[in-house]
Amino acid sequence: MSQSLDLAITLSSPGEGQPDVIANVALNCAALGMSHSGDVLKDPLTQQERSDLRWYLEQYWKWPFEGFAQRAKGVEELLPTLGKRLYESVFGSRQADRIVQKWLSTAGEHQISVMSEIPQVLSLPWELLHSEQGYLVMGTQEPVSILRRLPQSESTTSTAQFEPPLRVLLVTARPEETGFIDPRGIARELLDEVQGQINIGTIELEFLRPPTLKALRQRLRDRKRPIHVLHFDGHGAFDEQIDGQDEHILDGSGQGKLAFENDKGQLQLVNAEDLADVLLKSGVKLAVLTACQSAMSSADNAFSSVAARLIQGGIDAVVAMSASVLVASATLYVEAFYRAIADGTSATMAQERRCITAVFKRDKTGSLIHFGACQPVGSLTHEGRFANPAKAMNDHQLISQQPTFNL
Repeated sequence: MSQSLDLAITLSSPGEGQPDVIANVALNCAALGMSHSGDVLKDPLTQQERSDLRWYLEQYWKWPFEGFAQRAKGVEELLPTLGKRLYESVFGSRQADRIVQKWLSTAGEHQISVMSEIPQVLSLPWELLHSEQGYLVMGTQEPVSILRRLPQSESTTSTAQFEPPLRVLLVTARPEETGFIDPRGIARELLDEVQGQINIGTIELEFLRPPTLKALRQRLRDRKRPIHVLHFDGHGAFDEQIDGQDEHILDGSGQGKLAFENDKGQLQLVNAEDLADVLLKSGVKLAVLTACQSAMSSADNAFSSVAARLIQGGIDAVVAMSASVLVASATLYVEAFYRAIADGTSATMAQERRCITAVFKRDKTGSLIHFGACQPVGSLTHEGRFANPAKAMNDHQLISQQPTFNL
């Protein structure tokens, strides 16, 4: 196994007196024994550019023709510029560039960890990072993994081991009057990709029936057959309206919610706090949330999203979505993600590989016909490969991955 080369970018509050600075920057690559601090980060995107990215990801697919197609072409042409601007904002100093060049030239699995509690920082499109040689994430044969991390909680620093089989619990919630989503799509792709592992006994897949919070609580009480991966497939929402400088975060002090069913099959919105309480000390290591806005947070609280609250509550890793997502894109994501997991790939690299496979689809004319805003939020490290279950990671990680652009 090649060595893991983690380049940690710690972004802390700049304090008062620097209105145009959003964070202080510190770099550290422990594997190379190199570090640097003292730089500052200014917002590399304008409000209009943020709005255009949001429109491109959530609205363009509805009418990808005529004037809308022209606007979308402009957004696509802007992506490398935004990536270079972000790269220069973080790595522009001579000392930072020296660390990055040494890190890139050293053989290994390259990973960037963005450590911060600042929502405006976590919501930046880090996956667009673009050097003079190309995109760091999508433009190389060995793509760089991007992880967003929340500071480690002292109360949840212990690691745990688990023995095969890896147990995956799928919660497919389709409450009445919330809009039809084929309940078979995600389940079918998941089952297809892990069937080989199921046959040899290294993975067990369960379906929660009924898909209620009460049933989930009861199932997690079975300590003889603990659940390691919880996959929620359904609707998600944030209870505030979008209103602010950054449309990937929301003003107000609301919380993210998931749409479970109640005993009558009707809607029961479960907020992040309540779900975290149910999962506390449950043994769940990874939560996968194919639910819209499950990684969306308020402007003043990075822990207000479902994903971040689960991380704060002790879940080692979470995969979630920052915005509204097409069902077709979510299905493609699940297919690629679990295929990689079943092959023994770490969750970190699995989510990078699925980006290449699942985010963009184009028709025969080259027009974009659908795309994903899938946002992995958290990942097991390379040591936590599911085909060979081992120690979970030490740091509680928040990978709030912005949609990865594969043009």
